[in-house]
Amino acid sequence: MYSFKKPSLVKIMSVAVCVCVGAASVQNAMAYEYEIKLRNDSNLTAGNEALTTGDVEKAIQSFSAALQSDLSERQLFNAHNGLCVAYNKTEDYFKALDHCDKAISLRKTYFGGYVNRGNVYLSLEKYDEAIENYQKANDLVPSSFIPPRNIEIANMRRDATKNAFPVAPELFIETCEQKPDGLVLTLN
Repeated sequence: MYSFKKPSLVKIMSVAVCVCVGAASVQNAMAYEYEIKLRNDSNLTAGNEALTTGDVEKAIQSFSAALQSDLSERQLFNAHNGLCVAYNKTEDYFKALDHCDKAISLRKTYFGGYVNRGNVYLSLEKYDEAIENYQKANDLVPSSFIPPRNIEIANMRRDATKNAFPVAPELFIETCEQKPDGLVLTLN
């Protein structure tokens, strides 16, 4: 979206354009300089602020509204990535994964999308998938402390579930009855 009205709300980018008239002649080249102002989408800003303050429902509304406007590819990524985070917080993991996948398809080389998708898998207790996403994020930005720490957390949780006291497979609930003094289970 282009705007020339409020410079305080925009990023300014200077672009030099060289127009060559005549394929072999550099003497006929003319240079033009344009100033392009890109305006931030107010819904993206509101969504990020809502996530920061913990108002997840407002974040979902704001990011969803942003998706209805004319966004750049980077802004689309930010909207989908924000929805990934917000839906993970509401425990709507399938919507979260859908938006994570859309975000990653837009910016395959940005580590944040992989970290957030890893977080959703971690919430779903799919530890191998979480670690795979954290590792991809780590490969993209090895200097970040976030992916290695998340890999460590996923490994600890996976190990804790492996070492948990297993339920004996020979115990099955045969009946379950509500009695005045509580619930009574009969095991076979």
